[in-house]
Amino acid sequence: MPLTSPSVCFARDAFGSLYLWEDNSIIYADINYTKQEVVERKANVFFDLKMTDNGFLDKKTPYKNYLKAREKLGELSKEECYGYTPLIGMGGSEKIENLKKVKIKEYISIVAQALGQIQ
Repeated sequence: MPLTSPSVCFARDAFGSLYLWEDNSIIYADINYTKQEVVERKANVFFDLKMTDNGFLDKKTPYKNYLKAREKLGELSKEECYGYTPLIGMGGSEKIENLKKVKIKEYISIVAQALGQIQ
């Protein structure tokens, strides 16, 4: 997806993935799978409907793993996220047993260095 205007990161999830505002669209950048997709073109629909819809959360986000991770590892501080070790893109699997609490800035940096650009 070519960048035509600056992206603004306005949120992140418990696994370090980012929500961006770019080209009048909301984009979900999944750092663990190095992919991104437009999830909505209207901010009010995104915030009023999608982020409160369990179907969207289950299908498009790691919400179920979040609930399990929170139960196993506890609440996150604002500087933390749940990180997969080993990284999914380096042979790790999306299992609760592979999650640890990690510092979010460092985790995003390591993922970017190890897996490269988000497509």
